[in-house]
Amino acid sequence: KQMLKSRTLREIVKSRILGECLQKAEDISDGQWLLLILDDRSTGILTSICENFEIKQKASVMWSLNKASKTKAPPNGADVVYFITPSYNSVKLMCDSFSSHQTNSFYRVHCFFTSALKPQSLQIINESSIVPRIKSFDECNIDFYFADADIVHLKHHSPLSILSTNQNLFETEKNDTIQQVLSLLLTIGDVPRFRYAKNSTAARYIAFELDAEITTLRERRAFNFRSSYSTPTVLIVDRSFDLLTPLLHEVTYRSIVYDLIGPEHKLYGEIQKLNDTDEDWNHFSRLPFYQCFDLVKDRLEAIRVKQSQERQLESSFSLMKEKHNLEKHLNILTYCWEEWTKQSLHDVFKWEQEMVTGRKENGDEVTTTELGEKLVQLLQDQSIQKRIKIRLLMICVFRGIPQETINVLSEKAGLSDLEQKNLTLFGQLVPKDVPVPTKTAQNKDILDAVQQAKDFVRRVAVLTQNLSGNKESGLQSKFIPKIRDLIKTLMSDPHKCDELYPTTKQAPVAPSTRGFTPTWHHELNPKNPRIIVFVLGGITHTEMVEVQNLASEDKREIILAGSTILTPLSFVDAVSVKDTGLSAKQFQLQQQQQ
Repeated sequence: KQMLKSRTLREIVKSRILGECLQKAEDISDGQWLLLILDDRSTGILTSICENFEIKQKASVMWSLNKASKTKAPPNGADVVYFITPSYNSVKLMCDSFSSHQTNSFYRVHCFFTSALKPQSLQIINESSIVPRIKSFDECNIDFYFADADIVHLKHHSPLSILSTNQNLFETEKNDTIQQVLSLLLTIGDVPRFRYAKNSTAARYIAFELDAEITTLRERRAFNFRSSYSTPTVLIVDRSFDLLTPLLHEVTYRSIVYDLIGPEHKLYGEIQKLNDTDEDWNHFSRLPFYQCFDLVKDRLEAIRVKQSQERQLESSFSLMKEKHNLEKHLNILTYCWEEWTKQSLHDVFKWEQEMVTGRKENGDEVTTTELGEKLVQLLQDQSIQKRIKIRLLMICVFRGIPQETINVLSEKAGLSDLEQKNLTLFGQLVPKDVPVPTKTAQNKDILDAVQQAKDFVRRVAVLTQNLSGNKESGLQSKFIPKIRDLIKTLMSDPHKCDELYPTTKQAPVAPSTRGFTPTWHHELNPKNPRIIVFVLGGITHTEMVEVQNLASEDKREIILAGSTILTPLSFVDAVSVKDTGLSAKQFQLQQQQQ
C-alpha cells in the first residue's frame, strides 16, 4: 500500500504498458519472440514513458509502421504487437500489411491503441484479413507525452492557435485536444469537477465537451471509473491567462537547459533523456543552475577520493556509474554557463526581474529611468541575440509601455518591419487590465511582488562561485508565475475561484464500481483532492518547477498538462507571423481596423 501511494503518473502508465499490454502479449506468445510495431506518434509517447532497455526486455525487435508495411519478408516465427494511434492512416497501414501472403509468417497479432477507435477505423479492421489473428485488442487511453513524472503535454505544433482571431486554426486542433485530455482523465480514472477560465471561449468549450464525454461514459457504463475519497478538480485555462511567464528567462537547471540547448545542438539528445528516473536530475532540476554546478563538482571530487580508497569491485562499479552520470550533468552545466556568459544573459535576467517586480536585488525600488537606460544598453549590445531583444520588447508591451516608445526602442534594436509587426500583433493578445508599473512605491503590483518575495524564503539569493573562482551574488527569480497562486487558491478555498473560474456543474458523484478495486493509482493524501491543470497553448519549465515545489510542500498530487512545452524563444516564434508584405505602419492600421 505504501508503494502504491508513492507512484507517479508516469510509473502508473509504464506499468500499464509493460505490466499489462506487453506482458499479456508475452504470456500468450508461448515462447515466440515479439515484434513491436509503432507509428511516429506512438513512438514518441512510448519513449517518453519507458527506457529503451525496458521495452526490449519485453519486445525483441521494434519496427516503425511504415517499415512493417513495406518489408517484403517479415521475420519468421514472430508474434506482432501493434501500439499505434487510432488514426485512419495508421489503422489502414496495419491492415494492409495482412492483405499479402508475405505476412503468413506472423503467428498472432496484439493490437493496442493510444486512444479510442473511431467507427471508420473499426470498419477497416473488420473488413481486413487481420481479424482471425488478433488475440489482444485494447484502447489504452495513453495519448499524451510525459515531460516529467506528473507533467504531460500533447505536442501540438500550433499550440497558440487558441489566441488567434482566426477560428479555423483552433478548429484544427480542438478535437485532438479533447480526445487527448480525455485519455489522460481516463488513465487517472476519477470522475472530476471541471473548472474553466471564464474569459476564455476555448477553455469553456473544452471543459464542457470533456464534461459531456465523461457523463456519457458513466451513463453507458462504458468505463469503470474508480471510487474516490474526494472529487478531483480539472482546471482548464488558456495561455492568455499569463502571457508574461513564457517570456522570462529562469535560472533553474530545468529551465536553463531547454532555454539554451535547442534541437540542433549535439547535447540535445542528452537533455531529452533527463527525467524523474535520474536521481541527480530530481535533486538538481529545481535548483539554480550555477548552484548545481558547484554541487556536481563537489560530488565528483568526493567520488574521486572514495574511489582511491575502495577496492571492492561491486562498490567501484556503483561509483563509476554515479560518476558517469554526474559528468554528463557537468558537461551540460558547463555549456549552459558558457552561453549564459557569452550572451550576457546575467544582465538580461536582472533587467527582466526588475521590470516585472519593480525591485532591485537588494529590495530597493527601481525607477522607470533606470529600467529604460538598462534596456537601451541591452538592445544595443551586439552579443545579445535579436530574438532575445524582441522578447524584451514584448515584456515592455505586456507592461503597457506606449506604442510610440516601443517603436523607438525597436529602431535601437535594429528590428525589421516584420519584427515590428509581430510586436504589434503580440499587443493584441495582451489583456487590457494588466497593471502598469509607476514611480510610486504604493503601486499595488510592486507591493504584491515584495510580499511574494517575503512569503517564499527559498527565493532568497544565495552566494555561489562561478567558473573563474570569483564570488558573486547569485541571482534567483523573485517573479511568481500566476499558476502557483491559482493552484494555491484552489487548494485552500476553491469557492474564491467561482467567479473567474466557474464549474461546468455541481461536483459529480462517482457511481458504485461493484467491487472494482483500483490497484494502480492511490492519492497521496485522501483528504486533499487531486488537482489537474491543463493550459491550452502550452506550459513552461518555470511553471513545471513551481507546480512540483507546490506539490512537495503541500503533499498533494498536482498534475500539470499543456498543449506543448514553451521556452522563451519558442514562445516568441509561436506568436510571430510570417511576412505578409505589409509595412509595420500598414500592419498596425490593418489590426486597428479589424
